[in-house]
Amino acid sequence: SGSKGNRLKKSLIDKGYVAEYPIKLGQGRGKQGKIFILKDSAESVIESAKRVGYKGCSLHHSFIQEVLKKHIEHLWNVKAEIEMVKNGKSVDIGIIDEGVFSALEFENTSVHALANITKDLEAGFLRVITVCDNKKVLEQVNAIIEDNFKAERERIAACLLSDFLLGLVEI
Repeated sequence: SGSKGNRLKKSLIDKGYVAEYPIKLGQGRGKQGKIFILKDSAESVIESAKRVGYKGCSLHHSFIQEVLKKHIEHLWNVKAEIEMVKNGKSVDIGIIDEGVFSALEFENTSVHALANITKDLEAGFLRVITVCDNKKVLEQVNAIIEDNFKAERERIAACLLSDFLLGLVEI
C-alpha cells in the first residue's frame, strides 16, 4: 500500500541509506518527480552482503541479514550476530539481550522454515522470530508453526519483513 511505501521510504531516509531529491519532469501539474540515491552507508551494507562466508546464501539473503542486524542493534540497542552458532547450530541472526539468546530467521520461501525453527529451539534459543519476505510465505510459516509447535507457540513469532523494518514488531 502507499502508506507502507511511504513509511519504508521515511525509514530508509532516517537511517541514512538513501537521499531523496526532487526533479522536474516538465512543466505543469504532475511534472514533479523524485529520485532516490543510495548513500555511502547503504553501499557499505551492500558491499558487506557480498562477502563470502554466509554459507553460500544468495546476495538477497545476505543483504537482508545485514539490514536486519543493523536495524536490530540500532532500534533495540542489543547485540546481534549474523550466522551466530549456539550449541553447534547456526542461525541467520542471533540476538543477545541481557544474557537471553533469541534467534531470527529470514525466510523468502517456507521450504526450510520447519527445519530452521526446530534447529533454533534445539540449540537453546529462548525465542525464535521468523521474518518473512511476503504474505504468502508468512501464511505458510504461520501454518507450520500452528501444526508443529503447539507447546512452544509462545516462544515463536512470525512477521513480514516490511512490518519488522517499520518497527511494528518487537523482539
